[in-house]
Amino acid sequence: MELLNALAFMLQNQYQPNVITVNTVINGFYKMGRIEEALKEVFNFLHHIMPERVARSGVMTYNAILHSLFKLQQANEAIGTFNRMASEGILVDSITYRAYVHLV
Repeated sequence: MELLNALAFMLQNQYQPNVITVNTVINGFYKMGRIEEALKEVFNFLHHIMPERVARSGVMTYNAILHSLFKLQQANEAIGTFNRMASEGILVDSITYRAYVHLV
């Protein structure tokens, strides 16, 4: 997938993707109607390649996922994503709660 290849290319060339880059990839998956793939692939990337960034930028990345799920009206996925945030110790913010409340 080209979106994930862009992240890999950045790492190979010693550029560290930031939360904006990762969220842009998530948005790309959303626009292609492949948010489930984003849930799987992007979080796999984050947790295995950039685990130190999850704690710092996790809430923004999860919020991007929740926002996409809201647009796609996928309440079950949103609940699972919200629960995953809690299990990973990601502190939620008002944006997270707003997206979550709209879904459930």
